[in-house]
Amino acid sequence: MEKLELFNYALDLLNIEPLTEEQLENPAEGQDTTVPDTLNRFYGTALRKASRERDWTFLRVKLDLGEDLGPMAGYRHSYSLPKGLFRLCWADGEYSQVGNKLATNGSDEAYGIMDELPDEGVPEDFYELVGSYLAFLASTRLSSGDQKAATILTIYTQLLQNLMFTDASSSKRSFINREGRDAYFRNL
Repeated sequence: MEKLELFNYALDLLNIEPLTEEQLENPAEGQDTTVPDTLNRFYGTALRKASRERDWTFLRVKLDLGEDLGPMAGYRHSYSLPKGLFRLCWADGEYSQVGNKLATNGSDEAYGIMDELPDEGVPEDFYELVGSYLAFLASTRLSSGDQKAATILTIYTQLLQNLMFTDASSSKRSFINREGRDAYFRNL
């Protein structure tokens, strides 16, 4: 889903007219930019909120760790974590995250969630989750009444529950083998 579509989903929840690409990217001289400015301001917060709700399998990507930097903090190997890493989800073997480095006794296999959404594999429901939280945050500036915010928060909660169920029951989205899964849960 493109950013404009996501913004218009949020605006629909607020009963506000949708934006055009021109209004979002190149507003005309003197045009009121309250709506696009508000959505842009809260977009990152809404994305982080939705991403933190769960260790979403569809957001996990294999990390490119580069070369082994040698022993560190009592572990045999260490690697620099990539810029833009939102959260380290799993690494092979016993491991510890030390600042922006991964110290491990295993291989260089690791998975994480990046700041940017993957290009493919993200379900439409996740974008709706982000859009509904964006609408909730923007409702304080773009609409009146607490009832609308409460209704939007209820929509967010329902979307979250549905997406959690779908994500948990999706065997196609598994990112690690049985041994890796067991090690992952031991490290929680």
